[in-house]
This record gives sequence, C-alpha cells and structure tokens, in this order.
Amino acid sequence: MRRLTRRLAGGAGVVVLLSVGAPAGAQTRDIAGLPSWEVVAAPAVGEFTNRLAGVYAASPDAAWAVGSALGRAAGGGQEHRTLLQRWDGRSWSQVTPPALPGGRVAQLGAVDGTGPDDVWAVGVATAPNANTVTGQRTVALHWNGRDWTAVPSPNRGFPDDNNRLLGVAAVASDDVWAVGELDGSLSGGGRASILLHFDGTGWRAVDHPCGAGLRAVSASSADDVWAVGANTACHFDGSSWRPARPAAPVAGRRLDLAGVAVLGPTEAWAVGRTVYGCGERVCTFGEVQRWNGAGWTTFATPGVDVRGVHAVAPDDVWAISLNDGLLHFDGTGWARVPAPRGVLEDITAGGPDDLWAVGATSGGSPSVAQIQHAASAGTATVVGGTNHAGAVISWTGPSSGSVPVRNSFGHYEIVALPVGTYDFIVTAAGCAPQVRAVTVTAGRIIRQDFTLSC
Repeated sequence: MRRLTRRLAGGAGVVVLLSVGAPAGAQTRDIAGLPSWEVVAAPAVGEFTNRLAGVYAASPDAAWAVGSALGRAAGGGQEHRTLLQRWDGRSWSQVTPPALPGGRVAQLGAVDGTGPDDVWAVGVATAPNANTVTGQRTVALHWNGRDWTAVPSPNRGFPDDNNRLLGVAAVASDDVWAVGELDGSLSGGGRASILLHFDGTGWRAVDHPCGAGLRAVSASSADDVWAVGANTACHFDGSSWRPARPAAPVAGRRLDLAGVAVLGPTEAWAVGRTVYGCGERVCTFGEVQRWNGAGWTTFATPGVDVRGVHAVAPDDVWAISLNDGLLHFDGTGWARVPAPRGVLEDITAGGPDDLWAVGATSGGSPSVAQIQHAASAGTATVVGGTNHAGAVISWTGPSSGSVPVRNSFGHYEIVALPVGTYDFIVTAAGCAPQVRAVTVTAGRIIRQDFTLSC
C-alpha cells in the first residue's frame, strides 16, 4: 500500500450521523471544503460474506479492489471465493481470478501497482473448504494490463503452518515488496514476519531484523521503504533493512501498528492502535505516528483502531478508523470526516479528488462488500452546529428528512444528500423556528450553522 446512523424515510441513500461522542462533537477544526464521500455499487460474489481488504487507483478510470468472500459449496457447507474487482471509470466489475495449484483459492488482503498495466495483489492461498484453517500459503497475483497470473512466492515453516501476505508496495516493475506473517503455532514454531522481494524475475525471501508481525509496507522510492506491524517499524535504505523503533505507547498499553504511508525520507505515517485492559474487557485507542527523518512521534487523533492510511501530500493525509470512519490531516491536525456507514479496511487515492475506501457493510448479516468514493458525483455532505442541544433539523427538497441534535455541542451531519436546493428548518422547544435555503452542490462538504432565538 502506498503511502451512529439511520436511514430516513423519503430520503433514499441519505445517511444521517448523530455525533454522540465527545471527540466528534467537540471537533473544532472546520472540515468544510473537503471532498464528500458516497457509496459506489460493488459486485457481490457468492451467497455469504463479502469483504474487501485492499484498493489501488492507477488513474480515474483504472482501479482495483481485492478481498475475499464465502459462497455455498456444491456438496453443502461454505467455500472460499476471491474478490478481484476492477473500476473502468464507469462501474466496478468482478474479474475471474487465475487458477491456483491444487485447487486453492486466493483470499486477497492488499493491492498496489506502478500503473494500469502493472498491478500486484497478495494474500493467502487456502483450501476451498472454509473449515480448513491450516496449511495456508502465500499468494501473489500480477496484472499486466490484459490478464491476471499467479506468480510463485516463497513459504516458510512446516506443511500445517500458515503463511500470509498482508501488504504490498510496488516501486517499479522489477522492485516490489510484500510483507506478512508465518503462524507456526501448530507445529511449535511460533510467529515470525515474512518479507519478500520481487526483482522482475521472481519472488525471494529476504533476511531482516524487523521482528515479528509485519502487516503493511509502503515506499516512496527504491531506497525509502517502510514496513510496520505490531510494535515494529523497519526501514530499507536501498541496501539493507534496519529497525527504527516507534514511539513508545502510554505505560500499560501495547502498540499494534497496521498501516503505513510514505511521502519521502522525512515524511511518513504509521497507524494502528494501542491495546490495554479496562476492567474485564480489552480496550483499544487509535494510534497515529509521524516520521520526520529522525524519529517517530505520536500524533493526537480522534480515531479508534486506525487501520489504513494514504498520504496524498504533507497537508493532505487520509486514514481509516474502525469506529469513526474517515480521518483527515490538513498539515496541522487530524479531524473526523463524515462518511457513509461501513467497516472500512483500506484507502487510496488516484489524486486529491479521486479517493477510494473499501471494506464491508456494517449492521447486517451477511456483510456485503462496500466501496466508497470521493469526491462524490451526485451528492454532498452537510455539517454544522446549533446553539441548542435539543434542536431538530429538518429539510425538504430533492429529498426530505430530519434529525434531532442530542449532544451538548449541537452538532449534526447529513451524508450523501442529493444535489439541489433545500429548505432547512431548525426547531427547538421554547425557540423561534429558523428557516434557511441551502444549495447543495456535489463533491464537497458544506457547512451550515444555525443560531436559534430562545
């Protein structure tokens, strides 16, 4: 890799978010003007769970999303399916994956490339039967602009051990890195990191001092590559890999990094979470760290369990948080950005206004693959505040709906509102209603505040 909701009657596709937590409600940075997000239809594969885990955009009309699904097996039960989906500038479609040796199925976890005709997708090759959980092998698929092919990749350990590739970074057609993990717990071998390199002719395992648990890799050039995972950050300078210890978490917490994005030798971001015990539960807190060329430092973020990150520019960095959706850094600080509801896993950009995020739907069973895009083509997001925590905001126009403001900050968010002119009406007990015409134009977050006379 480079680099609370409810639907409203009469407002098809509109999602309203109520800011009930202090981090979102207390947010002081103005996010107006940022790209707004909307859901783009994703193909479904199989009858059961679909989940996208990685996305790469080469251009506005060439992008790939990868993941895995479960389908109904011919003899009963469930079997694995591969999600390999292509964007052609108009729509997403499922592409038939290449056959793997032994009838195995690719469950893909990451994708990256150097352009439309040079794309790599990596993950794990498993037995088709969903009940088989041992003997997993690395898998690397390559797209040459016409076809996907499976390229042999090394494995470690014993036959029952599981080898998984979790991240990939393509620098050039003859310079690609992939990272993952070996789980040898069944054979008594424990866990270890996998670090592979493709030199234009084949993949080979690379010895390294990076520690266990590598999950993501990103590169700005052949001599500026970062790999992270667990409590490890490791850098390749063109000749060798060297650990660069991340900033230590708060005492009593364990660091678990999951994503990395590199802009250059003095600008990189690593994201993940810290894990700690809270009573009888295990709790997490979002972790974002920044590399300045000399060391890693922790950066304050409103996110919880930050999973993916993509840096467009030093003042334009996007990340995904499990509970807070999307996060954005503008060069001074991070802010939460409203987006349609979903459990997102990865984010990328073909440009400042060509952003993709992928994952799965939330709140239903089975989950369905979800793809989100910004800047939105036919909708926009409206955000704002009122001076009354008990206010109700209603709107009429191309769609209609209402939302009660229920926190002490009086904050509201309306995601994916169709373009057009609306009448916004704000009411609260004991206050004079306020009516305002609001013009919604596609692609940007619009701010509209209200002040009631009470």
